[in-house]
Amino acid sequence: MFLLIPLTALIFFILFYKGSYYLQHLVFVLHLQSVVFLIFILMNLIELLVDNTFTGLLKIFLFLFVLLLWIRKFYGLTWLKTVWKTILFLVFYSLSLMIFFILVATLSALSL
Repeated sequence: MFLLIPLTALIFFILFYKGSYYLQHLVFVLHLQSVVFLIFILMNLIELLVDNTFTGLLKIFLFLFVLLLWIRKFYGLTWLKTVWKTILFLVFYSLSLMIFFILVATLSALSL
């Protein structure tokens, strides 16, 4: 996942370019990634105490909630633009994640 941080910052740079620098988006993504990891760590600790599937859904909800709030606050967009650009980001990020995993799987298979 850490290898995808520069790519994630590039996606944010393309989607939210408004006279800003790539480095600003990179710092934003680093902070966002840190908060998401903290949320997932806390939710995994809660999952150890409470055994149910609700915590998995709560992780996804918290991730989307934090992502929407941070994008709205950092880029100063309206709610409609924030939701639209977040959906675009998630689509592009999912595609890049799939390509990355296929590339890693292919390289792993070739090295056997």
